[in-house]
Amino acid sequence: FAPDSFDLDNRWLERSDTRFNKLPIDRATIAKEFRSCDVFLDASLHEGFGLMPLEAMACGATIICSSSGGVESFIKEGKTGILVSEINKPERYVEELKSLVNDRTRLE
Repeated sequence: FAPDSFDLDNRWLERSDTRFNKLPIDRATIAKEFRSCDVFLDASLHEGFGLMPLEAMACGATIICSSSGGVESFIKEGKTGILVSEINKPERYVEELKSLVNDRTRLE
């Protein structure tokens, strides 16, 4: 999910398992996309409440997000999702994602 102004590396779009949704879109479409996700990753530098991670969680996705504000009120590390405290280090998000790919029990 990203606004029109977001510059996406087109190599991502060549993969059959990648979908790109330009914002704004309606709530039903957002819910449909979330229900098809195994993992929702949000690397926000600052987040007020963090509605998108909460909506993804409600639709069954496992959450990986930055510990950057309001999400900490509903993401409990290791129980309801994964919080990345090193929010400026993309490799930390990749490490967490890889750990879920390699441990399906943890993912579920």
